[in-house]
Amino acid sequence: MELTPVEEKMFAVLRLEERWWTWFRWIRLIVAIGMTASVILLVATMLRGIREHPQIADSLMLAFALVWPVVFVAGLIGLAAAVHTIMCWRGKPERKLLLRVVEELKKEDRSQSGGR
Repeated sequence: MELTPVEEKMFAVLRLEERWWTWFRWIRLIVAIGMTASVILLVATMLRGIREHPQIADSLMLAFALVWPVVFVAGLIGLAAAVHTIMCWRGKPERKLLLRVVEELKKEDRSQSGGR
């Protein structure tokens, strides 16, 4: 199986991504858990402040209402990143399969051309 230079480059990028995933998955999981934990801590702190300080509850509720959309989106992103990382912990199956098929086809071509 002959690959064009562009396909060889794409194949090299896939191999590189597969090698990087080993370290990147840990970094991504730590960041995702950190984001989710930060959101939970921020919400708990704001709600406790509203409950414990009724004299400034209006100001705290306004601040909470203003930052809530950003906090909510950050929490969703953190949660989604954690779930996706856990689901693809051993790498993307389609990438692994493609790399394996191309490698096997290259081995076959080398063995057939070497045998002639």
